[in-house]
Amino acid sequence: MPNIKNSNPDCLNHLFQEGAIHLDQGRLFEQAVKPKPADFNFETVEGMLLGIAIGDALGVTSESQKPRHRKERHGAIRDYIPNRYVNEARGFPSDDTQLSFWTLEQLIEDRAFIPEHVADWFVSSGRIFGIGSTMRGFLANYKSGLP
Repeated sequence: MPNIKNSNPDCLNHLFQEGAIHLDQGRLFEQAVKPKPADFNFETVEGMLLGIAIGDALGVTSESQKPRHRKERHGAIRDYIPNRYVNEARGFPSDDTQLSFWTLEQLIEDRAFIPEHVADWFVSSGRIFGIGSTMRGFLANYKSGLP
C-alpha cells in the first residue's frame, strides 16, 4: 500500500496495479478533482447524506428484490412499510447508511481515501445495523488477515 502521505491518485493507481479494483481504468480516473471554492455550499453535501439515509430507510424492506417483484408486492414505495425487524411501518437505516457516514468521516479525518483506515473503522466501530452477508464476510476476512 502506498504511504498515507501519497495522494489519492497514487493510492488509486496502486489499487488498480494490484488488481484490487475490478474496473476498466478509463480516462475518468485521470482527471484531477478541482478544489471546492471558498463559497462552496456544504448544504448540498448535507442534503446528499440525508437523501442516502431516507432512501436507504425507504428501501431497506425491499432490498435485493427484483424491481418487478418489488412492484408486484408493494407498488410504488412512497412511505415506510413493515419489515422483518419491527412489525410496523417505521423507517430506519441499514448498514448502507452507517457505512456511508463512517467512510465519509474517515475520508475527512485522513484527507484522502486510505482503504485500510476505512476497513479498520468498520471493524472497530461496534455494531453495524442490518449487516448483510457480504459485509459480514468482509469483516471476518479482514479480521483474520485475508485481503
